[in-house]
Amino acid sequence: HDHVEFEPEFAEVAGDGEETDIARLGASFVRPFDLSRAPLLRVKLVKMAARHVVLFDMHHIISDGVSMDIFAREFMLLYEGQELEPLRLQYKDVAVWQMEQRDTEAFRKRETYWLQKFADGGPALEFPTDFPRPPRQSFAGGRVELELDNDVVRRIHRLARESGATVFMILLAAWNVLLSKYAGAEDIVVGTTVAGRGHADMDKVLGVLINTLALRNQPSGDKSFQTFLHDVRDNTLEAFEHQEYPFEDLIEKWEGHRDVSRNPLFDTMLILQTGEMNGSLLQKHGFSPQALEHPIAKFDITVEVTDLGEQLRIAGEAASKSRGLHGL
Repeated sequence: HDHVEFEPEFAEVAGDGEETDIARLGASFVRPFDLSRAPLLRVKLVKMAARHVVLFDMHHIISDGVSMDIFAREFMLLYEGQELEPLRLQYKDVAVWQMEQRDTEAFRKRETYWLQKFADGGPALEFPTDFPRPPRQSFAGGRVELELDNDVVRRIHRLARESGATVFMILLAAWNVLLSKYAGAEDIVVGTTVAGRGHADMDKVLGVLINTLALRNQPSGDKSFQTFLHDVRDNTLEAFEHQEYPFEDLIEKWEGHRDVSRNPLFDTMLILQTGEMNGSLLQKHGFSPQALEHPIAKFDITVEVTDLGEQLRIAGEAASKSRGLHGL
């Protein structure tokens, strides 16, 4: 579009900015986008008795998690009166570069790797559910949050040092073992995400650079955990070497069984986030992010872990009974 009309919304409402007030505002603010009409972003400033609340709603087709961090950081820098550094690349430049990669030998090697990984179609994970899986997939779900015990976190970091594995690899191995126990399976695919920002010039670009990887491992009963962790480490490193092959391309060329009640390739994800990018700026200005109600589950189970060094925070998202599972 050569020109896009954009106008932030403004409202003044009763309330002191408590969590219930903000949740109520968020419920009415977040609504579907028309993908044929720009911009796929809306902003609302709400004046309350005790504070102001800024609501952002961006469609995932134009933004990923890193983009949201960049967006928040640049908003706070502008709030301070600073000027932003000019970008060397725009998202359109990255998109052109990605399209050019399709004609390279490296791209074809990545494609071969992933297609061979799932040449047999891949396994389906069968959870023991409270309700029958419906014939068509629903996205209703729930979310809970918790923090791992400090002693468990210390032991995870010690195991990482001793095994040469990362915290993510240890969590992935443990998650595979747990899924294996629940589902009685020894061939499991877990999805994860990678930032897709392999070049320094991409660090400040807003857009969807994120990619999804389908990590396939075999937690068979005859392996010790140490042996399995070694396998997970090698498989993960191999997958990361081929991470620039778009997941959408893999799904398009995948010859496995299509089931409208499931996601293709996997039904569970494990995501590791590291640190809080804007913590110091948030604290400096007295800003605080506010989580809104999110009664949606894209997969049967998604586990998102935030690594804060001495702390591991976990957010679990699970499907509700309309998907067969009961929810968390």
